[in-house]
Amino acid sequence: MADRLRARLSGLCLLGCMATSAAYSSASGSIATTVDGLCVEIGSKLGSVSIADCRRQGLRESGAFSVLGRPLAIKEYPPKPEKKPLGRILVIGGVHGDEYSSVSVIFKWMDILNIHHSGLFHWHFVPLGNPDGLLRKKSQRQNDRGVDLNRNFPSADWDELASRYWKGRTGSDPRRYPGPSAMSEPEVAYLVGEIERFKPDVIVSMHAPYGLIDHDGPPKAPERLGNLT
Repeated sequence: MADRLRARLSGLCLLGCMATSAAYSSASGSIATTVDGLCVEIGSKLGSVSIADCRRQGLRESGAFSVLGRPLAIKEYPPKPEKKPLGRILVIGGVHGDEYSSVSVIFKWMDILNIHHSGLFHWHFVPLGNPDGLLRKKSQRQNDRGVDLNRNFPSADWDELASRYWKGRTGSDPRRYPGPSAMSEPEVAYLVGEIERFKPDVIVSMHAPYGLIDHDGPPKAPERLGNLT
């Protein structure tokens, strides 16, 4: 099932143009190169997640970095060591940098799991998939190279359709630029590699602000996910 899900990553929200660096300004005044520095930037940017809130999560470095060199942080909730998990779930927040609540909700979700993780499932969190987009002085949907990461994921028809769709259906909207080639962006390359490594049964990519489940994938969509339908 994970293989089928990975094949449909174009338009990522499973269960669930070009900008220049010269215009870049970080909300906190500097670009983080460590997870702790990332927490300082996140806490300085979001009213709903403080620096202490972020630090309390104990996020780890993944070894991958954004265009500007920010770490892509992760958190793992492993299953009970003596049991096979009922499912492996990858949860991603902040793929679009101007969707603040998609990051805030992930931090609240981790707060709940910090207390109530049963060990029956294996959870893997990437709370901020597009740190450069969020942590600019003026946040933007795209990454620092102006690429809509949601449209940069590889698919069987990416070369044929991605640019055509962008030009024909969006009128070359810079907010929806898919990039020069599939998986051209380091943030997407990391997430694709993590999917290959982790082999999730389900991917939840949190977006905002519509309050619904936009399902994409062969398995039957859930009727509800929390309060979402």
